[in-house]
Amino acid sequence: MAKLQNRRHFASDNYSGVHPQIMKALEKANEGHAAAYGDDAYTKKAEERFQKLFGDVEVFFVFNGTAANVLSLKSMIDPHEAVICSSKAHIQEDECGAPEHQLGCKLVLIPSSSGKITPDEIKKVMILNGDQHKIQTRAISITQSTEMGRVYTPKELDQNLPARKKE
Repeated sequence: MAKLQNRRHFASDNYSGVHPQIMKALEKANEGHAAAYGDDAYTKKAEERFQKLFGDVEVFFVFNGTAANVLSLKSMIDPHEAVICSSKAHIQEDECGAPEHQLGCKLVLIPSSSGKITPDEIKKVMILNGDQHKIQTRAISITQSTEMGRVYTPKELDQNLPARKKE
């Protein structure tokens, strides 16, 4: 057991401690009192930075990666729709069923030993879009890097897929 405790793991955002600079910032922010529920100066400053980096976006701070994944997917799909992902995707393997349970949607799995999926594989799954008797795929989830340690290259990500506008 001691041998495993000395190994680094990247399976969860909860495995390691906080970086010392982050801890110092938290300690500083913890001094005194501040308004709650996003009305504090720290939240406002963070939101301004996100706006500067990404343009006109809404920011939702969450406790952990599972919440971030589920809320991100919720912003894109309805319960009668589906998310395409690798059979080894983080949302399939490591979220304890949270995406399907919380969203009421289906994960459409593409078999993969590497955790990567290709546009051709995605297109095959999307072929039934438009058939009212079939689940409608709305989003594609890729894990970068995959659970298997593989990384998509920019070329792999820069390929055209059929788009479907949300009604």
